[in-house]
This record gives sequence, C-alpha cells and structure tokens, in this order.
Amino acid sequence: MTIAVYLRVSHADTGNGRSRPSESASIESQRRIIYQFISQHPEFAHAQVTEFCDDGWSGRNFQRPAVQKLLQQAKSGAIQCMIVKDLSRFGRNYLEVGNYISYVFPFLGVRFLSVNDRFDSLRPMEADSLEVSLQTLLSDNYSRDLSRKVKSAMMLKAQRGEFISPYAPYGYKKDTENKNRILPDSGAAENVRRIFSMAADGQSTRQIARRLNAEQVLTPMQYKQKNGCTRMAWNCVRETNFWTQETVLKILRDERYTGKAIYGKTMRDEVGSRRQVQIKKGSWVTVAKAHEPVIPQQLFDCVQEQLRSYTPRGKVHKGQNPLLRKVHCGICGHAMIRTKGKQPYFACCTPLVAQKYSCPESQLPEADLLCMVKTSIRIWALAVTSQASIRKEVKRCVEQKSLETKEKQARLQQSLARQEYTMRTLYENFAFGAISKTEYLTQKNIAEKKRSQIEGQLEQLSNQILEAQMESAQMENAACTDAVAFSLLQDVVVYPNKRLHIVWGCCEGPVRSFLQETPDSRESYRKYQK
Repeated sequence: MTIAVYLRVSHADTGNGRSRPSESASIESQRRIIYQFISQHPEFAHAQVTEFCDDGWSGRNFQRPAVQKLLQQAKSGAIQCMIVKDLSRFGRNYLEVGNYISYVFPFLGVRFLSVNDRFDSLRPMEADSLEVSLQTLLSDNYSRDLSRKVKSAMMLKAQRGEFISPYAPYGYKKDTENKNRILPDSGAAENVRRIFSMAADGQSTRQIARRLNAEQVLTPMQYKQKNGCTRMAWNCVRETNFWTQETVLKILRDERYTGKAIYGKTMRDEVGSRRQVQIKKGSWVTVAKAHEPVIPQQLFDCVQEQLRSYTPRGKVHKGQNPLLRKVHCGICGHAMIRTKGKQPYFACCTPLVAQKYSCPESQLPEADLLCMVKTSIRIWALAVTSQASIRKEVKRCVEQKSLETKEKQARLQQSLARQEYTMRTLYENFAFGAISKTEYLTQKNIAEKKRSQIEGQLEQLSNQILEAQMESAQMENAACTDAVAFSLLQDVVVYPNKRLHIVWGCCEGPVRSFLQETPDSRESYRKYQK
C-alpha cells in the first residue's frame, strides 16, 4: 500500500502574507498529527508514505500544484490511500470535496481518511452522512464569509487612501513605520520622471526603451532585487530581463505617480478562483493626494495626449488565427509580434529596443510558418500514432474542457440562487420595517446588478458547452485536418535562420520536434497533401 499524506495551509493561516516561511507552523502540526495516526494503526505498518504539501494555497479551488500531482498519481493507480488532518485541509469547496469523497475516490479505489473528523471512506454510508456534509458545508461557508470580510476591510482601507498592495510600484518604497503608506524612492523616482519627460518631448515607447537599455539602466525587477525585495514570482520570461515597450507604457499609464491611490483594477470572478477579471475605470476606488507624487498631474495629462488612446483588445474567435500567442523567439523568449497586411509575418521586436540578444531579425512569413508547422505535425502524427488516436485525444481534451465549464456553471447557478435569496430577504426586511426604503432600493440595485452579471456569465457558459458538444461530435468522423492538428499545437519557438522548435501535446505529455526550413518545403507539403 502507498499512502498519500496531504498537507495544506493558506496565506491567511500563516499570518504573514509578505514573506511567509518555507513551511509554516501549521504544516508541522498537520504532519505530526497524521504520522502519529499512521503509527497507531498496525494496518499501515509496512505502507510506503508519500507526502504532498501546498504551503500558502487556498482551499477554495483545486488548482494547487501538490493536490494536482496527488490526483494524477491516484488516477494512475500509484496511490491506494489518502490521509488528511481534517476535511478543510483537502478543500473548502462543498461541491467539489463531496464529489471527490463520494464518487471519484471510490471509483479510483482510493481510501480516504480524515483524522480529526474520524472519517474513513471504508465505512459504508459515511461519505454521504449528514455529519460529513455539514462539515464540508461549514468549511465552504467559512471560506466565503472570510473572503467577504477581507474584501470589506481592504475596501475601507482603500477608500481612506491607504496603500494595501504587498509591494510598492517602481519609483516608490514602503514606509518602514507604516506599511500602508508609500514614499518616493529617490533612485527609481528619478528614472520615472525621466521616462515621463522623454515621452512628453515626443519620444515613443520604443525609443525610450532602447535608450534605457543602451545606458544599462536597471529594470524595475533588477532594481527591486538589488535593493533586497523578497518578491519570488515576476512576470517576465527570463531571469535577466530588459526594458521593453510594454514596461515603459505600463509606467506611463500608471496614475499613481501623481499621488493618487488606486484600488480595484481587477478582481477575482468568484471566491477561490485564481482568474482575474478587468474592472472598468469608473468602478475603481481612486483617492487623490494619498501619497507624495513623483510627477505633477499636468505632466501626466500631457503624456496621455502624446500616447495613442487605449483600446481594449477584441475577442479573437477560435480558429481565426491558429498561431495566436503560440510563436515565441527562442533567444529572448518573448512572443513574436504578428504584423497584418496582404502577406502577414511574425517578427521579434527585441532587436528594436535591446542589442544584447542575437534574436532573429528577419521577418518570418505567416504562410511559410503555417506550411512548416502543418508538415511537421502531420508527419509526426502518421509516424507515431494513428488518426483515430489523434481524434480520441482531441475529443478527450474537448470533453475535459466541457466538464470544467459545467462545474463552473454549477457554481454560478449556486451564486444566482443566493442572489435570489438575498433579494427575497431584502424585500421581507423592507416589508416588516427592518430597513428603510432608501436602503432597500440601494441594496436591491446592487443585488440586481450582480444577478445580471451572473446571468450573462451563465449564458456565455451555455454557449461554450454547446460549442464543445458540437466540436466533440465532429471529432467522431473527422479526419486529421488542419484544425485537428493545430488543436494539439502548444508552442512554436523560432531561432535564427528560421529554425523552428515545435512543441505539441499528446496524452503522454509534450512532444518536441525540430524542423529546418528548406527551399522546397512548400512543394513537399503540396505532395504530402496529394
């Protein structure tokens, strides 16, 4: 027998969100309780114990690295028993935890034990008992209630103009005496002023980035790391990065440099989700004169006039561009830019701003790239597996996506039911005189807006489920078409001399292939099609 010991603690449990230790005290406590439980049961005497730990992860969803690895091994039959300290450590989502305990683990033949809850899935009817259901429901409600309280507290701080982000923006530093206050950082603030001055003089973001790289000015990431910043994850493709047009533009668009505190640009679409949703500017919390400005408001307004007006990207429909966000430069790692026109092409923009990388400077025509990718994928597909296997794999991916969409739909339907209940409760409170008419109408409008948003999301999910069902049905009799091939494509890495590194997915994991363009690549592809 192989026993999986699962340990989890969230950032809220650690009590130290900025620089948590490698393992919190709660993790040690869970480990001690579980191993003591194992030692007291002779049936586990000769079992092999494997430990999985998610330190600093919320239990509201199952998008956690250790639990995903555990579930993968359980599906492959490598684990026969799983032990947790209590049910809330495994998860705080009532529906998902109940689904795993009642259906998934029994189907996989995995025994599930919770020490503090005295739960053992081997005992008949225990998984569906009222006690277990009530325990998981309480954990779910506790997590939701905690989330609402934290959001409310942060909103009050934001409305007072306090700085509540874990890290100060480039150009500022945290006040050592007050963590909710930021002060200008002399070195970085001077660079920010210089960037705004160059933009006000008419220089483009590309020219500014190229000049900063030529003068070897430290990037925001390099500057913060040099000054002892404890941040672990950075949004960059390399450990050593450089100034890009996007980095410069992000600074020029940031109104916090005028002394304003801004909160609420993004929010999570639901409790426990890691997906961030963009919020319209009119709904942001903005407080003027919250901290010392780095640049005057007049300079900021002048720069905004120099820049092109911001237009959000339109939604790109599936199949409109099969190479969307899949073509990257193999030298600098950045995504290659697609230029439209009669003959679209991909090109790396890094040589335009930095000379330290030997990125491919030639333009790669989209037609040639499509031809090379199709040839590589189809030849590999015929050499390694049959068309039936490809259809089966693509259909599996489509059905998995459909299942995830249905789970999200179920959660939204629960949220819709809660909004309906809230509106009924509001009316009852108003009818019995518990709240005034003004308060009733205000809260009613808020609840109706939330209900409309949920209904809109449900409609989108219903359309996605319908599309997935149609796509799954088409896969039954589909040949190895271009659409099927590109659905397996994961990444295309371009090196100098048009040397490609193609990565596509299959059930065994990513498979890589190298392909060198030849003068007769188009002719070879035409012959292959025949």
